Amino acid sequence: MVFVIRNLKITVGRKQLFIASALLVAWGTLVASRFNPVEAIVLLGFIYLVLLLTTKPLSRFIARLEYSIRWKFEIGIAVIAVLFLVVSLIQIRAMNFMHDELHNIQDIGLRHSDVSEPRLEMITLQAVDNLEDTHHGAFYRLLPFIGILGVLGSAVVGSAMAWSVIGAVRKMEQGMDRIASGDFSQQVEVENEDELGDLAGRINDTAADLAKL
Repeated sequence: MVFVIRNLKITVGRKQLFIASALLVAWGTLVASRFNPVEAIVLLGFIYLVLLLTTKPLSRFIARLEYSIRWKFEIGIAVIAVLFLVVSLIQIRAMNFMHDELHNIQDIGLRHSDVSEPRLEMITLQAVDNLEDTHHGAFYRLLPFIGILGVLGSAVVGSAMAWSVIGAVRKMEQGMDRIASGDFSQQVEVENEDELGDLAGRINDTAADLAKL
């Protein structure tokens, strides 16, 4: 895609456009969730850095697994589903706890109808303080990080699964282009131990047979 701004042509690839759009949507979501814009930018930079550093090694590991592509994707989807399930259950537990505690505070007047008003006010304030202390406990402080880790882990696994296929397909595409142009000397080298690896081997065998003609 080409943008023209004041006679200056700017070429943007689909990959860069997709990444920019994803980052913009993520940034808007974080800001809408009451994150400080600077904090949102720092968090997105951290997520992008983690994806950049982990996706390639993990994609190579996935490619070397001696399983079919179907099983690899099913396992990857299962891992993502488990991550989201764990994060959702933790969030539901936290929300239910807060809901129950608020109802307990609302019921204090009914349970202590025999005490004086100053005493009832003191009991209510004490219950609110206890709830506030619980909310600032280690478990609740970690809730945002647990959610971020779940999303980050899912993004890493999904990206690695995609690149384990995309990388091999691109190499085979380049190999086919060389064969079509009459160059049979270079082999297609992929790390996949699955159907894509078998296909790359067949391409190499075909190139070797054509070179003998």
